[in-house]
Formats: sequence, C-alpha cells, structure tokens
Amino acid sequence: MWGLLLAYNLVRLVMSRAAPRARVPPVRLSYRYALLAVRAFWHAAWDTSPGTLPRRLEALLDELALFVLPDRRPRRYPAPSRSR
Repeated sequence: MWGLLLAYNLVRLVMSRAAPRARVPPVRLSYRYALLAVRAFWHAAWDTSPGTLPRRLEALLDELALFVLPDRRPRRYPAPSRSR
C-alpha cells in the first residue's frame, strides 16, 4: 500500500515540475502517459552512468511537457444536486 502511494506521489511531483515548461497547471498533464514515461525512465536509469542522470531527468521533464490534455468541455447539463 505504501509503495503505491509513494509511486503516485512521485509521478505527481514530476508532473508538477514539468508543468511550468508546458505553461499549464499540473492537472492538465496526462497522468497515464506521465506514469509510462517515469517507468521507462526508471528502467533506463539502471544502465545510465550517474553523470548523465541530470541530463536524462531534464529530457524526461521536456517529454512530460508534451503530454498536455485538451481543455475540458463545459457541461451540457448542470450537475445534479444531492439531497440530504
């Protein structure tokens, strides 16, 4: 359970660092594609020398800036109100 929460927060942290490069809020970046990119980065990091990791991390942030979601459409109908 803790591992899943840690991984989720790691992906959200990387998304928040990539969002200024795309000039959008972090919630406008695709979580799914960010997760796939972070996983690919993690697998490739094992074979990378420590001196090139900062450059690869910058490339990852540039890649994540490409995963911008389109604007949400306005609702056609108002949200239903819940009666309590």
